[in-house]
Amino acid sequence: MSRPASRDSRYCWSTISSIPAGRSPVRLPNYAEARSKISGYARCSTSRSGVRSRLIRARSGEGRASAKARRVKLGRQPKLTLHRKCKAISRRDELGEPVRDIARSYNVRYSTISRLVAD
Repeated sequence: MSRPASRDSRYCWSTISSIPAGRSPVRLPNYAEARSKISGYARCSTSRSGVRSRLIRARSGEGRASAKARRVKLGRQPKLTLHRKCKAISRRDELGEPVRDIARSYNVRYSTISRLVAD
């Protein structure tokens, strides 16, 4: 008596079958043969992790490409605006204020202020 397929294994089979034949990590001619060769979630998890990582990579790449097309700046936002950077540099260099005090006033670490370079 066979057990009904779990949700995870059904997902695995649907994901594997949706991959084009030349790109599949495992050659799967049809569902019945694949089911007899690989049974259950445990054996399917290795091929599924490869499939998942490929899907994640593809979707991430598409998202980055669409963001670049919309001219969105990628990466972390700077902690200090340009105006605040200029103010911090002048406070540090011209007024001689301690770096830690400046950092505390802008709610950043002291290394952020000490890395600033006067242009």
